[in-house]
Amino acid sequence: MQTDGKEIRLKATAGTDIFYKRLFHKDILKQLGGLLALSAEDQQESEEQKKARILEQSSRLEVFQELAFIMAKQGEGTSLDQMLNLTERDYIGWLDELPVDAFHDKDFLQEIVQTYRNNQRTYSQPKN
Repeated sequence: MQTDGKEIRLKATAGTDIFYKRLFHKDILKQLGGLLALSAEDQQESEEQKKARILEQSSRLEVFQELAFIMAKQGEGTSLDQMLNLTERDYIGWLDELPVDAFHDKDFLQEIVQTYRNNQRTYSQPKN
């Protein structure tokens, strides 16, 4: 995805939650609350409804920034050792490279959520 001409590649893996918790000392699922619930109703939302719901959560802007940082570092191919040693300085330096309004773009926020959500889906079939 692009913001102000800067390409940012986001990647979410099974390690994303752990990297987030190590750096920010918070549980990402608790931070995002019901935003990432994969209910049947949620699956049937229109794109506009999803965008509106994301914008309602704008008070959680810092959480989106933090999550985007972790996923951007994963998207850059940052090594495991580097991921385990990320610091607040790294986070603030990364934010400082982005335009001030980057996280006010609803498409940018939706991309963060969708990338994270796609990693959270389950692909197993229930047994009858």
